[in-house]
Amino acid sequence: AKFTRGFKAPPPTQLYQVQGSQQFLSSVTGDPLYTCTTDCSRITNGVRTYNVPTTLAPNPNLRPETSRQQIYSVSWQPTGPLSGLNVAVTYNRNRIRNQFATTKELFFYIPALDILKIPLFYPRDPVTNKVIAYNNARYNIVGSRYESIAYEASYLFYTGIGSFQPKITYIDNIVAETTGLTEAQKIDQRGRILGIDKYKMVGSVQWNWNKVSTNLYVYHTPSYLNDYYSFYAAGVQQNPELIRRVKPLTTVDLSVSWVVSKQLNVQLAGRNIFKTAAPFTVVDSLPYDTARYNVEGRSLMLSARLSM
Repeated sequence: AKFTRGFKAPPPTQLYQVQGSQQFLSSVTGDPLYTCTTDCSRITNGVRTYNVPTTLAPNPNLRPETSRQQIYSVSWQPTGPLSGLNVAVTYNRNRIRNQFATTKELFFYIPALDILKIPLFYPRDPVTNKVIAYNNARYNIVGSRYESIAYEASYLFYTGIGSFQPKITYIDNIVAETTGLTEAQKIDQRGRILGIDKYKMVGSVQWNWNKVSTNLYVYHTPSYLNDYYSFYAAGVQQNPELIRRVKPLTTVDLSVSWVVSKQLNVQLAGRNIFKTAAPFTVVDSLPYDTARYNVEGRSLMLSARLSM
């Protein structure tokens, strides 16, 4: 078992600004706590709008982020007929509190009209109840929570043509969610393009024979949702017609090392040796996801080291 704690101090530029605050005008539309009359900038279909100064200001009350991580792992290496087998299970839990966020992210969790009721962002005149400013400052949300279980199994055995060790690793991401200002405001990040995959799988085979060592790796990325051009509002994902499912991706890497003599060592390495193409998906006008696919595609490297 392993326990760790950490913290991240607020950036000094978010606590104060030497040059002072910056101001410009923005609109307040459909204020549920104040109805403008002579001070309206416009009235559209009965919805009244008025202007208030927007302040890009620091937040001296910004608290540091804190994190707690717990890792529990158990492994089994039997003897006798099953000698060479290695099985391990690891549970990982990470909790981040007081996570930094911007006012733009606040709309992900709370309806716009409810945000207008929060004095931190929209202070009001105590007499008229009219919004007197919009404070565009960084603030603390409840935070994020991540939980995963990793399963690993490998088996080392010997033959007349060397030793083999197949291995498989499966990571199940159980929880990956961010919470807004209350525990009821949660967004699940699993299986989405800007979040994490619901699971990850890596398989490998290591072969050693005489002076040759070979490693073959297979990486599998499951299908996920590309909701890059969609957005959350009050915990609900908008524009569902813009969400696309991305096909899974499997790539294979290979590395070979050959000790020719005491003086000469030759190495061959290949990434994505079968030249698997990236699943089509549009991200920032690119036809693939750069976070999950290496744009270099297939690459090969051959090197030799000679010691005199």
